[in-house]
Amino acid sequence: MNKRTRPHNRTFRAGRSRDAVSEMVRRLPRAQEQTQAEAMYLTQLIQDKTPVIVKLVTDEEISGWIEYYDKSFIRLTRDKAPNVFIYKDQIKFIAEQGRH
Repeated sequence: MNKRTRPHNRTFRAGRSRDAVSEMVRRLPRAQEQTQAEAMYLTQLIQDKTPVIVKLVTDEEISGWIEYYDKSFIRLTRDKAPNVFIYKDQIKFIAEQGRH
């Protein structure tokens, strides 16, 4: 039986098509790190003085309304209790009261 073998001297374009794809991917606009959705949501909560429950990573829940926020923390104003500043990295989630 006579075996036919293909020649192993395939010619590639020296990665040209691959480089074109890489170049095209590099030219694509990058996704924004911040969508501003958090800022818009917090601003809306502040304007409406919406009562919220803030659940911390320690599973503690604090009720009140957000009066101020910054890049690092929020200020939660509470009835009959001192206001608190809560670092955002300590927040598990914020839920509007009544939707919890």
